[in-house]
Amino acid sequence: MKLRDTPLGRNAPRNENLLLAIHTELSAAPVLFREDVCEECGWSRPTLYRKMQVKDHINKNGKLILAFNSEEEGKLKAVFKAQIDWLEGCYEKYFGTSE
Repeated sequence: MKLRDTPLGRNAPRNENLLLAIHTELSAAPVLFREDVCEECGWSRPTLYRKMQVKDHINKNGKLILAFNSEEEGKLKAVFKAQIDWLEGCYEKYFGTSE
């Protein structure tokens, strides 16, 4: 799992506009999440968006069909956790240790 830097990102000087810096970090999060999911799962961007539409369902034989297998679910969980850790790092960069 890679933790990426945003354009203003982790190397930005602390004396920049704080609101702009926070907005930039938060705006980058969905893009980085999408890129990391595609990379980890081996999906193209169109596949990612198609997968977002899929729901667990019961087929005509009464069998439950899950939207994601356990491997995909594990990868999604890992990418999500990495994003949370990255956002916590952003918080700590601007405000010190998170509470």
